Amino acid sequence: MKRKFAFLTMILLGFFSLFLFLKPNVKGKVNQQVITAEELLAYGEKNENKVAATFIDTHKISSLKKDFWQKDFAGKRPIDTLYQVAMNDLIKHKIILQTAEDLKIIKPLTPKEEKKQWQQKSKELMFWQYLDTEDTQLTDQIKTTWLNTQPPNKVQLKKAFEHLKDTDKKTDYSIEAIEITNYSGSVDELKKLAKTMDLSKNLKEVTNQWKKNYLKV
Repeated sequence: MKRKFAFLTMILLGFFSLFLFLKPNVKGKVNQQVITAEELLAYGEKNENKVAATFIDTHKISSLKKDFWQKDFAGKRPIDTLYQVAMNDLIKHKIILQTAEDLKIIKPLTPKEEKKQWQQKSKELMFWQYLDTEDTQLTDQIKTTWLNTQPPNKVQLKKAFEHLKDTDKKTDYSIEAIEITNYSGSVDELKKLAKTMDLSKNLKEVTNQWKKNYLKV
């Protein structure tokens, strides 16, 4: 299968480049972000094996020929699917860039400047690998900025928690313990008291509230 994919890659690059120039909407903008055929080609390289594997598995293809990308399989061509998947990735990248620029996390970047950064920083990575790495880092910074400027309220936190999988609920949070030296009630009573604590306060404030309202110091 690796040999087949290598063969597909060799014939894809030239054909996909030609295909992009035949598409009327390749060059344009996502909000204020310019998109280029070169960027789309990079995401085509990222997704080519995945798209090819999907068609091979779905349509039980045993041998691959030069017309694979252009051939019709049940009303769909691999090249059209690849174009859409690559475009979706590119649009997602541009939205992340635009959001990061709006939040002043980065300065505005042209596609040419972004490619230059890749050549200077991470030439060992393919262009799409560099873009994915940048997207991951920017997404984390965007989340942090949003949380710092617009922290979620209790209702939002509750909804977010309810949408977590059970495994995430067990692992995606940390607990800080408060040593209760003077408490003499039962565990059930302690649980009831804990539910009345104001979770919007920090640890020190919660401790003081506990001592004031529930402990006989």
